[in-house]
Amino acid sequence: MGISENLRNFLADAFDRAIAKTIRDGKLNLRQPDVLAIVENLNEFLVKAHAHELSVSDRKIFDLFLSSLQMTVRHRRLTMVSTTMVSHIIDVLRYIILWQNESLCRYDVKVTSRRKGLTSELNKILIKSVEQLNENIITPPVIRDRFGIRVIISDDSNKTLLEFVRIVIAILTNSDSSEFKEFRKWVKNSTNFRYGGEQLDSLFVTEFLDNYHFYMTYVKDYVRYPKPSGYQTWQCTLEVDATSKNLAGFKFEFQARTSAMHRMAEIGAASHDDYKRLHEELVSGIFEIRDYSDGLVFFEGPEFPDLDLDGLTVPAHILSRHISPHVVERTSWMRIETLSTMSPTRLTWYTKPKNSALIELNSLVLWLLFE
Repeated sequence: MGISENLRNFLADAFDRAIAKTIRDGKLNLRQPDVLAIVENLNEFLVKAHAHELSVSDRKIFDLFLSSLQMTVRHRRLTMVSTTMVSHIIDVLRYIILWQNESLCRYDVKVTSRRKGLTSELNKILIKSVEQLNENIITPPVIRDRFGIRVIISDDSNKTLLEFVRIVIAILTNSDSSEFKEFRKWVKNSTNFRYGGEQLDSLFVTEFLDNYHFYMTYVKDYVRYPKPSGYQTWQCTLEVDATSKNLAGFKFEFQARTSAMHRMAEIGAASHDDYKRLHEELVSGIFEIRDYSDGLVFFEGPEFPDLDLDGLTVPAHILSRHISPHVVERTSWMRIETLSTMSPTRLTWYTKPKNSALIELNSLVLWLLFE
């Protein structure tokens, strides 16, 4: 079963109408598109649409798509609090990396996070609807990677990567594990690390660990079992336990790979994954912005992807961190930090930990070391 031309036109027309209504309501502008408004309008149009005009097979796909879309509406209404949750998780990961670099091993780690773009999410819902019907699965498709966190380790050893993953998962999912207990103790006793000129908030990390409990589902170990294209990564879905006080059921995809695996996935042979390419061709042209009035061309134009701040046609970047261990023989250091291109530069002095420095970098921070 595939996507008929009739169903393609049916969904594309509804998306066009949703975009047009969002423009008329003044909620789709160059700097900040209201993605939630688009989803709500699309859901409204599809609920009222004359789906009975579709064929039986098209109607089955449509029903699954609409059920999953309604879940998307609910999740998009929690976008801000969910985005904050991802930022908090990265703070915890940052501490885990500092702890491992101090006590276990030494390697550079880059952590990135993003919120899935709306058009990509709609495409995925439609693809999964078709796939599930072909497998006689009639439950609505679940999007597990609406939010994603990726960790890239400079050490190209598979063994190092998998050990790092094991420790992270143990800390996030098992409060009875020795890793959790040792890490929590280390955080409470840690006083040497600073970020942004301020002391790292160890109290926040311990409270987060105590109040949020995750469980792991949908594990894919492409490290031990690479795809035919050579693609390698370790990934799983982590979901907030139903007993948690806030955001119960919130889920995100966690990925971990080495630098070599990342290069292969982004620019190597694995970047030309036939499975992914065929899927993109299956839904091509359905959820695209066709009305380019009011400067909407900027959302589709590759020259200006940064203008799509809310993740309409490209993923919305949330937070990136680069943590690197350095052993230096210096007693003090200076940090020059620019928080954004429009904010003033801040100068902060402080004393480094004895015999070592755990330095955290991102694209907006410059460190100067001196005698």
